[in-house]
Amino acid sequence: MSPYRVRDYKIFLNNRYIQNLVNRHIKRIFPGFIKCTQVTSKHYKVLAATSFLVRYEITLETKTGYQHHLEVRGNRLNRRSYKILQRLWQTHKFKKYYYPRPIYYFPKKQFVLYENFSGQVYRSWPDKNFNFYNKTLPLIALRLADLHTTKIASDKIITLNEKIHWIDDKLRKIKRHNFAYYEVSQQAAEKIKKFLKLHYAKSHLSLCHNDFQASNIIYNPHGPEIGIIDFELLGFFFPAADLANFNIQLLTVIKDSLPPKKIIHLQKKFIRSYKNNVGRQRTRQLENALPYFEAKSILDILALYTVQILGETEKTHVRYLKKAMAQLYGRLKNLNLTLT
Repeated sequence: MSPYRVRDYKIFLNNRYIQNLVNRHIKRIFPGFIKCTQVTSKHYKVLAATSFLVRYEITLETKTGYQHHLEVRGNRLNRRSYKILQRLWQTHKFKKYYYPRPIYYFPKKQFVLYENFSGQVYRSWPDKNFNFYNKTLPLIALRLADLHTTKIASDKIITLNEKIHWIDDKLRKIKRHNFAYYEVSQQAAEKIKKFLKLHYAKSHLSLCHNDFQASNIIYNPHGPEIGIIDFELLGFFFPAADLANFNIQLLTVIKDSLPPKKIIHLQKKFIRSYKNNVGRQRTRQLENALPYFEAKSILDILALYTVQILGETEKTHVRYLKKAMAQLYGRLKNLNLTLT
């Protein structure tokens, strides 16, 4: 989706409008309740230029006067991704917690309301330590394997040209704003594009999240349970792209809280747990593709942080971004991108 005008979406911050909408459709979207008595909302500004994230607190009431408080999210979502999300919910609603229930869709605005998961964003979990990651990473790997093996018909495919254009765009940003990283980044980008051209085939593609990272995962320690959010980029692509992106983004989450050996152990455990939940053929394809998509994820983050630094005024955050970029750049130089 393209960027948007904020004024076109301010209607979704009108609490009375949302309350009236819920009351008109309450029998269908919230069976057992007779009215919505209150709605509060808060708009969250996020990095994604296409996102308009709103969190709602909704109060529902039954005939007996019992009140239930519910958290609902709202965000922009293109129509094809919405249809996939609907199918994911229909497929899993009676057996698995993985995907949120879509409540209402506004096709003209391409905006969706869906039930929020109980829990907290994985990236923001306060008690980050080795035991926490050691316990939760296998759960996340299981959820991702489930997504990749789900059989859903859709024509939403990430094309070869789209992905090459995406890589070129990231490379331009690095060249313009951080030329010291450009030569190695360009060499990696060329190898990634060659790999994609050699191996791009529908038989290698699965349903993917395409922005799978700690910010788009909800962790609920009661269970424990893992939920996935933010479905704008849903579509068929290489499964290795989701695994690589999560593993590389995990480095920016853990920061300096664990020694390098333990971080490597956790990353390997995540990949190993994923492999245990998919077939041998997928495992072979994954091993071949993973280094290239790790390189692509590093390019994505380098480009993002490079632009972020330009508008950042807090010196502490600038130092963190520069340190993270240097670590990722070092990893990029050491990746073995030998085409096979």
